[in-house]
Amino acid sequence: MTRRNQTRQVESIKEKLAQCGSEAKAKKIQRYFSEPESIITQGAMAADLRRVITEFHQENAEFSPDQVLKISEALLKKAFYS
Repeated sequence: MTRRNQTRQVESIKEKLAQCGSEAKAKKIQRYFSEPESIITQGAMAADLRRVITEFHQENAEFSPDQVLKISEALLKKAFYS
């Protein structure tokens, strides 16, 4: 897998997760923290994440475990943590 294709996969996953998010979901997530205003979230819930991951695996069944791991690592490197 080329770096370009890997980047494309990462951006696709990020876009799908962003589409799942909403302000209402973000507020639900923030309530679990002692300082909710300090938490920045897309508002994607665990169920949304599971669905996006399942769809990714279904759409890319030809990817080897190593390729999936490299995409996962690239996604986490580009993550923003508050």
